Amino acid sequence: MKVVLKKTIPELGNKGEVCVVADGYARNYLIPRGFAEPATTEALQLAGKEKVEKEKAAEQDLAHVESIASALEGQSVEFLVKASEEGRLYAAITPQKISTKLKKNGFPIDQKQIILSGALKELGDHEVLVRFPHGLEARIIVVVGEEL
Repeated sequence: MKVVLKKTIPELGNKGEVCVVADGYARNYLIPRGFAEPATTEALQLAGKEKVEKEKAAEQDLAHVESIASALEGQSVEFLVKASEEGRLYAAITPQKISTKLKKNGFPIDQKQIILSGALKELGDHEVLVRFPHGLEARIIVVVGEEL
């Protein structure tokens, strides 16, 4: 029996896909639990429309992420913090602090997207990688200066 999946099922496929399953499996398990519906012409058309809408949304999301990544590339973020005479910071610059500063500058970046090998603990310019969905990346400069 052909069915259109209403939910993603690991053994069968993703939401909106058409699958061929045993009649008993469809009638006794998938359809009563709301996991699938019989593959009628209406259900197939609806699944096709949902697939097209999902692809459009993914394209728009990719374009949005690309625009943010290109705008962010090469930007610099400045921090003025207290440091010792040797140039070591008393409070490290963490991805959370960088994310907060970027949000204030208009970039909706989550701290999980900021890739650091460790917290920044010294004065100077540091190159930081920002990872986006769809495999996109941008590099920003974090300038750490001494507060007077």
